[in-house]
Amino acid sequence: MDAITTRHAVTVTFDRDASPKFTFDPAGESHISTAFGVVTYLLTPKPLTVRFPSNPVQWIDNETNRRPIDQPKGTEITRAPGRAAVRIDTAQAPDKLVFYLLVETEDGNFFGSDPTIVTMLPPGGGSGGR
Repeated sequence: MDAITTRHAVTVTFDRDASPKFTFDPAGESHISTAFGVVTYLLTPKPLTVRFPSNPVQWIDNETNRRPIDQPKGTEITRAPGRAAVRIDTAQAPDKLVFYLLVETEDGNFFGSDPTIVTMLPPGGGSGGR
């Protein structure tokens, strides 16, 4: 990916005793207005008491039905300690991607966020900002 890539970094805070358990900064949708996009999720605070599991994303069909689906075409997930990234090729991916971001606690429990949405805009259409 090069200069035609829209990039977003989102800080994720998880607190199993809070409601909601997840907070995102910045909150809201990530808009991709270029041929490629990357949304990177960074876990805080440090030291981490949670981690992204081997598959940190559960794709769902939409915000209403919330049924699990296979990973959409044009998407790739990568992860490293404290970091998960969703890479998107807008030519192949659906216009709207909806998924749960998952974390695993030290005691082996899994938690998922409310749906995290990456909205795809046609290249050149829209602002590229969050």
